[in-house]
Amino acid sequence: MSPVRGSNSDRLLERVAQPGNSQMAWAGRDSWDNTPEELLEYSWRLDHGDWSRYSLETDRMFPDLPHGRHVLEVRARDRDYNVDPTPAVAGFSVVPSVWLQAWFVTMVISFLILVAMLIWIIIRIRERHLIEQQVEREKHLVEMDRIKTGFFTNISHELNTPLALIKGPLESMLEAGPDEDGEQLLSLAMRNVDRVANLVSQLLDFRKLEQGQMRIEAEEGNISRPVRECVDLLQPLAKRHKVSCHLEMVEPCMGWFDADKLKKIVQNLIVNAIKYSPSDGEVRVLLDAVPGQGGGRTLSLIVEDTGRGIAPKHLHHIFDRFYRVPEKTIVDGSGIGLNLTKELVDLWGGEIRAESPIHQDVKRPGTRFLVHLPVDLENISNKGSSHG
Repeated sequence: MSPVRGSNSDRLLERVAQPGNSQMAWAGRDSWDNTPEELLEYSWRLDHGDWSRYSLETDRMFPDLPHGRHVLEVRARDRDYNVDPTPAVAGFSVVPSVWLQAWFVTMVISFLILVAMLIWIIIRIRERHLIEQQVEREKHLVEMDRIKTGFFTNISHELNTPLALIKGPLESMLEAGPDEDGEQLLSLAMRNVDRVANLVSQLLDFRKLEQGQMRIEAEEGNISRPVRECVDLLQPLAKRHKVSCHLEMVEPCMGWFDADKLKKIVQNLIVNAIKYSPSDGEVRVLLDAVPGQGGGRTLSLIVEDTGRGIAPKHLHHIFDRFYRVPEKTIVDGSGIGLNLTKELVDLWGGEIRAESPIHQDVKRPGTRFLVHLPVDLENISNKGSSHG
């Protein structure tokens, strides 16, 4: 039998291109000349598989052959059923697709590596640019903060001097006893001077806090005394608003405290409660010494009112700087009092929170501020404080 050949080929097939649809042809001759060529029957097998049934076909299409080496064997049988003992063997290779060939895969991998390197370089350049921009922004913010702090310091001192010059003569005129109308005008002027002076004091306190210059100057003594002084000092304000304000405590509280910082905390909370209470409202200041969570004693200060209360959506913002709860009626204030109070409480190593509503009356649900301050020397967090 003659060698197996590919279709449309006059030589032995060696390579077949993808997709591997290969048509193979074969021909044979009876060595004894007993069987014509057209009557010879053939059987074939591919890659040492099972032999096919004998038939007169002299070609075969092999579809979708995988790439790689293949072996086709063909044997012939004459009409007397004599089988050729030595099948014709043809080996051939199916060439893989371009994208599966080594050179193409290597090229693609090299290209991807190059693209990845370019992307990495671009990202690094971008990151460096962003870092440089961030550094510049931080420098700008630091400079702006320095300018802002300097401005607040300068403006506070500039306001303090004329306020002192105005307040002195006003106090002298009040002591001299003017007529009723003049006394009302002088009282109004004094209240506004005190209001501006308090704002200036708060701005100066903010500057000290931001620059780390404020310390808790703790001294041992009667903590109830400065709290009572604040309540007494604010009675005129409460009367003008037609609000009752009183202090409740079981017994005098003794411990370590900073009288100046404590007065600022108490005064800010009471003033806030009075301003937001309606006529005939009530402000209660409750003072007690209770056991602390980590041992020692804690000063418990509670200031509660019968005002309009604070909606839940505003409650967690009230200690933010310059934040003011939207009101239907205008209430005087700068929006820094409660923030300064929290800053002072944090400096002390204490905690403050607000609750609202606290009453069943829907018209006067009220608000309660709870402050806890350590009053044992070893529990006061300000390590840089001086102690008398």
